[in-house]
Amino acid sequence: MLEAGCSPPPPTNETPSVAADVVTATDSSVDSENFESVGLAPSLEVSTKDFVRVIGESVTLEGVAKDPEGGLVKVTCQTNQDDAVSVIVEADGSWKIVLVLPVGEHTVLCVATDIEYQTNMVSLDVIILAKDDVYVTIKPAKPTSSDSLFAQGIGKGTFSWTKDNKVQPTKGALVDAGKTQKGQKWRVTMTNESGKADSAEVTIADSPPSAGSVQLEPLSPTITDVVRCISKQPPSDIDQDFVATSFQWELNGKPLTIYSGDTVDLKLTKDEAGVGPKANDSIRCIRLAVTADATVKAESAAVSISNVMVCESEASPCSPYAICVENGTAWPKCGCKPGFKGDGKDCFDIDECDINNGGCATEAICTNKLGTDPTCKCPYGFKGDGKVCVSTPCVVKNGGCPSSQLCSVDDNDKVICACPKGEKATSSGACIDLPPALSLNASATMTINQYDQWQDPYAVAFDEKDGDISGFIVVSGSVNTTVPGQYQLTY
Repeated sequence: MLEAGCSPPPPTNETPSVAADVVTATDSSVDSENFESVGLAPSLEVSTKDFVRVIGESVTLEGVAKDPEGGLVKVTCQTNQDDAVSVIVEADGSWKIVLVLPVGEHTVLCVATDIEYQTNMVSLDVIILAKDDVYVTIKPAKPTSSDSLFAQGIGKGTFSWTKDNKVQPTKGALVDAGKTQKGQKWRVTMTNESGKADSAEVTIADSPPSAGSVQLEPLSPTITDVVRCISKQPPSDIDQDFVATSFQWELNGKPLTIYSGDTVDLKLTKDEAGVGPKANDSIRCIRLAVTADATVKAESAAVSISNVMVCESEASPCSPYAICVENGTAWPKCGCKPGFKGDGKDCFDIDECDINNGGCATEAICTNKLGTDPTCKCPYGFKGDGKVCVSTPCVVKNGGCPSSQLCSVDDNDKVICACPKGEKATSSGACIDLPPALSLNASATMTINQYDQWQDPYAVAFDEKDGDISGFIVVSGSVNTTVPGQYQLTY
């Protein structure tokens, strides 16, 4: 009888399949109807590689079974014909059960049971052949277009192959992968002195695409770099299926935004979720190669991001009128300096004169200064420091001065009349411009030899109002050094 309250499946007349190298059981510890958790079931793996034997040969089943809660586990195996055989799993989780079975097809059910009677199970098909039986199978049992086919038989014999029910010229036990294609159906026949046998038919499945390889550039990025995911080897598909690619970036092992294209640039700044790399974080890129049947990944090596002083570099996002504070990322904190307003990335000068005349007297002239306090100046007819302005006699009829002259007062409020700078008063009191001062850059008289090269020394002109006006000097006259004589230049 089978322990743990489970019964083996009924016998089957279908062609048995050869098991894979490792069979892993599913977890049966949850009631699928009531969703009531009754504990964690033990894991169960069967690692036996071959389930075809000749009569008289034992069938050794072995593997690993473990209770996630650390308790004892018992493994029980039985066929649909014989009594159960049970063993207690070793401390390392390993177990082994040996069965001796009669000729025929057998279904073996192995069950792992813990002390709480939680179970996992694996159902296996085993074939026991008579000594004169001919048996052959194709390995792997589920081939892809990148696999070679190998005929595995019991005893010696010759092999013949069919593809899509057509006899092939291949006579050996091996069909190279280059001779198979997706969707083809293959079968092998083994013949010896005892007779012949056909294998089960296998269908060539699609091979996943080759992922190729990618790498990051630069290999040692800083927090201000743009990192590129470079294709070292492009993806390919042996079945000539269309391969679509997309790229994914990982930051400290967690995905960032997914992009598409042949190459992807990642600027080390905040992503759409507001999360971005900082110094000592690690990044890597992953290229997904996708066909209609499979998806594979090519992953770059993870690289660590180095720190730089962003505030001192051209990569700083802060305004020139902001205070930049390093924080180990490509986006330092930015705050506008006093006298400016904005978000730190863009800072605009505050015109203090727009508010209460910048603190100047009501009558004063307020002049805004970039990022600092404005200047205050009392207007014509007033005196003071600009913060306080007091009217003078100059306010009424220009203090009695001629209209073209400027009126000012001394400390005793005595009116002083004077022409503006660069002007002089006439006998009528009107102000006229003073002529500019003109001086030569050399002596007024110069002597040179015939055929010497002449270079005009030019002159300098200065005006009290306009400053340096040398560029407006007009020169008349010329010098011909090939003809002796006297020449006059006028500036």
